Amino acid sequence: MLYASYASQPEFGVFYLFHNEQPVIFEKLQPALEKAVEIARREAAEMAESAGATAIETRIKQEDNHIRHDIDGELFVSATITAVATGRPNCVVQAGQPMGIPRGTSV
Repeated sequence: MLYASYASQPEFGVFYLFHNEQPVIFEKLQPALEKAVEIARREAAEMAESAGATAIETRIKQEDNHIRHDIDGELFVSATITAVATGRPNCVVQAGQPMGIPRGTSV
């Protein structure tokens, strides 16, 4: 399963992390990126688990967008954090549960 979160710097020294519908505001870049990774990892793993995966592994990819400024040097503009969660299908069949239906779901 794939999930992406997005962080940006709309003005110097203010960093927004977009998750759900409200941006979370940070004063420093590193905490914003760490939270973005945490959210993306968690959301992707939850999606994989709800799809019936077990032994879930998550990979993170970060794409940064920087610009070069003559006075300020290199400036951070935005980052997209993408998490991909994969796992083995849950093949355990419990008594009374039809095959092919993930545990916890009903027919």
